[in-house]
Amino acid sequence: MEEYLRRVQSRLGADVLEGPIHAVLGGPEPDVDTVAATLCLALHLSQKEPSGGVCVPVLCGRRYDIVLPGETVRYLQRVKICESSLLWRDDVDLVKLHHDDKLSVTLLRDGLLDSSEYHTLESSILRVVHHDGQQDAGDDGASSAVTTVAREILQEAAEHVGAALGETLREALQLQREALWSKRGRRSAELEELMRSLEQWSDVTAGQHDLEQLLTLELKEFSDGEMTIALTSATTDTEVCLHHEKNA
Repeated sequence: MEEYLRRVQSRLGADVLEGPIHAVLGGPEPDVDTVAATLCLALHLSQKEPSGGVCVPVLCGRRYDIVLPGETVRYLQRVKICESSLLWRDDVDLVKLHHDDKLSVTLLRDGLLDSSEYHTLESSILRVVHHDGQQDAGDDGASSAVTTVAREILQEAAEHVGAALGETLREALQLQREALWSKRGRRSAELEELMRSLEQWSDVTAGQHDLEQLLTLELKEFSDGEMTIALTSATTDTEVCLHHEKNA
């Protein structure tokens, strides 16, 4: 996640800003729910951006007016994200990008823009992701923004949940699980299901990554000067091979 945020800052700091900007606007408070949901949704959407575009997670406050809550600071430390990597409203000129026809906006919640800002940016706004007060599927109470985002990611592209996205989501959901148990002495059925699904897909994608690394290490190239052939190999159990042959 830290690497992704550095790439975003580098793009925004370029002398000439090329390509469209898709801003994911989070807020209003920089609590763990808001920060995690904003970062994870932006990273997820960045995989769907057209060539040359960049998806930017923007927190609603102004950089020098905000003091992060202690829990948010601890969360960022757990997922190895520097506070300086976060992007705030004064880091991105949404109105200028809108007038330059380079902006699209996804709002994490309702009410993040005042009436004049909303009127100015309305044609660039794509959708609102999480509506405060909406209930989770298990009717365990109000759903959080990060559970809404986790549900969307797992439904749309679970196979693309890599290490950075998986860790950032998992730590936020774990903190919500602990808070719910501390306050109410119970667990949310949907929260537990999301965490199980996230663990399963994280294991799958980690296995795929390990296989890709193994195949790359075993890669050998042969060339006669005109044609190059690349060969790789991987070992597997005899039982697995026989199983695949039998089902072929």
